[in-house]
Amino acid sequence: MGIGENVLVRDFMFCDDHGQEWCGRCCCDHRMCNNIRIEEYVDEYTDEDMAIEAREAIADDRPPLSLHLYGLPTNRRDEENERIWVCREHGVDSCSTCFDFVCIVLESFGVYEVVDTDNNESETGSSDSSGPPPLVDVYADVAAQADTTAHSGRVVEIQPTGQRAGPPHETLSGNPLYRVNYVPVTLRRRPVSGRTTNAALIESMSRADCPRRFVPPTQDTRPQDLFRQRADFSGNRFLRYLHRGDDHTMLVYTDGACLDQGGPQRRGGCGIVFCDSLPGQKHALEGTIGGPEQTSKRAELRAVLFFLQLRVWESGGAQRIVVATDSEYVVEGACVRLAAWVRRGWRTAEGRPVANRDLWEALLNELERSEQGDLRILFWRISRALNARADTLAKEAADMRERSSEPGLVFGILM
Repeated sequence: MGIGENVLVRDFMFCDDHGQEWCGRCCCDHRMCNNIRIEEYVDEYTDEDMAIEAREAIADDRPPLSLHLYGLPTNRRDEENERIWVCREHGVDSCSTCFDFVCIVLESFGVYEVVDTDNNESETGSSDSSGPPPLVDVYADVAAQADTTAHSGRVVEIQPTGQRAGPPHETLSGNPLYRVNYVPVTLRRRPVSGRTTNAALIESMSRADCPRRFVPPTQDTRPQDLFRQRADFSGNRFLRYLHRGDDHTMLVYTDGACLDQGGPQRRGGCGIVFCDSLPGQKHALEGTIGGPEQTSKRAELRAVLFFLQLRVWESGGAQRIVVATDSEYVVEGACVRLAAWVRRGWRTAEGRPVANRDLWEALLNELERSEQGDLRILFWRISRALNARADTLAKEAADMRERSSEPGLVFGILM
């Protein structure tokens, strides 16, 4: 453990003199002790195989914590003569929000609170949504990451039954894709790069009269001209498409497809691509083959929702996310038509009900909550040729035999 005095803040141990979990000056390393707190939480909410994988990832890959990022030392001492630290935001010692180190570590892995598909009621009959988010159970393997320093991704589909109350997985009654209490990771918890952000560049990415539309430098600019694969700023250094001029703007390609559109065997799927080294993720559109829910427009919308709800993308430092798609329906709807539909009570200019209202409501909810949490979602319409990888994944997903009967949130980890 090393020599020197220690301080305990919300059950996590740090060196008293410098507020570090691992301190070279004090020759102390408290990560093994603190990992026990995280592993206890992981074990409680995951099956045995997932718990082993999560414990290894946490032990091997997470960076050491620094109290100075979240709090300030005082000259006061507690009953055990340990220095008292207060949080930066509220000035409160032992603040359960700012010093929630289990949540901070899990957020750095892009982990959401998960739905317990079994009975979530406690012995008293009330649901417990307190504490940091538990991890997800996983079953679908994805191809290995080409970069040996990064992880391959896994996903799990969560059905909309038996959900725990509390953020971010409480959903609107009748709309299992509408997250009621979703809040992005706060800016103070997101990692930052050492490069200074160019304010003029950020401002040029959109226009005041259409703030959700991404504006490229020229009409001929391609996504690969502006974005390249780089490691993000999380402890895991996940690979992302990051802007060449700004470390906190990332890009994702999304697309949806419907095979046998209009026919008796119509079936939809969606795909997303967020780096070169991984094949991306795909998801079969829920519902009945040949059912009214199997349409290309719903698939295109679901691709965007699939991406936004898949993981905590901002945990890698993102402050802006550019959604690149060849769907005019998605881009114009998100950038222009949504506001008009809401003003008219979800009716078109001709007075007809808005098609796919459930998905548009869910998307509007994601956009508004993201914007309130300092995470901007921008839309960029690109050609189909530039969106070929996402299009291929969407068609593969549409042709998958297994699909859920009802829509549900989908989560990913280590991707």
